[in-house]
Amino acid sequence: MKNRKPFGLIAVILPLTAAILMAAPNAVLMRFFDGENTIYKYVSGFSMLSVGYGIWGAMVSGIGAGGLTLLGIIGIVRESLLLRKCMLIISVAALVMCLTLLCFGSMTFITVGVAVLLASETVLLYYWNRTG
Repeated sequence: MKNRKPFGLIAVILPLTAAILMAAPNAVLMRFFDGENTIYKYVSGFSMLSVGYGIWGAMVSGIGAGGLTLLGIIGIVRESLLLRKCMLIISVAALVMCLTLLCFGSMTFITVGVAVLLASETVLLYYWNRTG
């Protein structure tokens, strides 16, 4: 492929959107049991409350999305096959960590959107590495 700029721009926009969505205040659902009642609390993906209760997949995937954004910006300036392979590994890890929220029943529509964005990033990077 001759024109790689659209790939680079999309490789920056997708994880940037995922990181912004993960910072939303309703990204993770926390459930607390109080004998008879169940208390639901929504927190940001970067909240230490969810990390304290062992749901750290949201924070790790948000940090991974932020790192992918930075690496994507570097990749626009300086093209490198090693950089793209590192981005692919990070995107797969961030996607897996985002999907761990399914195990805890903590996914919301926001984190489903983040998972879709990270999956799109992973497919894009896989295709980009295969053709480049």
